[in-house]
Amino acid sequence: MRRNALSIIGCISVFSLVSLVACGGISESLDAPALDAGDADDGAIVDTLSDGGKITDRDGGTKQNGSAIDAGPSAAVIDPLATGEAWTYDVSVTGDFPECASGTFVSSVSQTESLDGKNAFLIGSFCPSLGSYWYANDGDRTYEYLNGQWVVGLDSPVSAGHGWSVNSQSFTWYAANSITVPAGTFSDCWEARENSDSETYSIFLCRGVGPVHWAYRDALGDGYDAVLHSKNF
Repeated sequence: MRRNALSIIGCISVFSLVSLVACGGISESLDAPALDAGDADDGAIVDTLSDGGKITDRDGGTKQNGSAIDAGPSAAVIDPLATGEAWTYDVSVTGDFPECASGTFVSSVSQTESLDGKNAFLIGSFCPSLGSYWYANDGDRTYEYLNGQWVVGLDSPVSAGHGWSVNSQSFTWYAANSITVPAGTFSDCWEARENSDSETYSIFLCRGVGPVHWAYRDALGDGYDAVLHSKNF
């Protein structure tokens, strides 16, 4: 998505969660985001993230163990979009994945305009070679503009077990509750996981924040992790 082109919004298209827009990096290995015990589904992506395997200020609230806690208000959408918003990601590439680079990269909203009936936001990928993509949202549903038309990248309702399809890919929502990343600890988080036997691809999003962790591995174990380092809203 922001994006990295999920292949939803991840690295191949931006939402390619379509293929979201992301991919940047950090040269050292990144740990998976910390989920509250019992909150995570026991699917393959969680195991992959734990191993490190091949996949845009609302801060506030109290402090806990030195980390900022985001209140995650229920009224906030799962993937907020607004002009000037920026997400900085620590990106770690595993194996052969030339579309992205390891390092720290910024994904930001650089432009807004009306596009085919929607208020669209142009968002740059955290994978520098992937460029920028147009996104729009309607509540918790996020769209990506691909091949001259809007497609659903993230569907609503955001509830455990709800699934949707994007071209040849299908995805399902899983509850992740709170997640801790370098940018802080955020509540009301969800995982959009691709349903695939040949690759693992997930985007972890928190209400009022957007994507906090992108994770992708292909059949050979090549891919990337992008973890939210900071945001400017």
